[in-house]
Amino acid sequence: MPLSPLEQLARDRALAGIDAAPQPVVFAAELARQIVLETLAASKPKISAEETVRHCCHGVLTALLLKDKPLHLAAVEMLDRLAHASQDLHVDPTEMMTWTLSGIALLSASASPQAMHAIQEAIGAKFMGAGEVFRELCRQSSAGR
Repeated sequence: MPLSPLEQLARDRALAGIDAAPQPVVFAAELARQIVLETLAASKPKISAEETVRHCCHGVLTALLLKDKPLHLAAVEMLDRLAHASQDLHVDPTEMMTWTLSGIALLSASASPQAMHAIQEAIGAKFMGAGEVFRELCRQSSAGR
């Protein structure tokens, strides 16, 4: 499935900076947060907040996958940073986390089952109950292909 323009932008910006970043996982999570904030701050965003978050997360994680970086650590950091960004956006943190998990789950189309399991385990260890939500979102994402 081809990437949306926002997924491409997020992937390309991540690819441009990952190798130079001292902490690629932190760089990627912060980049996702920045792109979400920038996109939603536009006077007339072209897509919903939910789609913006999903596409940004998937695009940035696609770059990490291409660069063979630890996806599970990035997913946890991304969830944490975007949950905090929800306050700036006046969005319910639970909604923001669900949207973020949904964007991460889109990676199931290209990442290995082992990588997706590691992501689920890391998310479940940091955010109680979120690992099971993530597993269900992965299942839905796979069924939708």
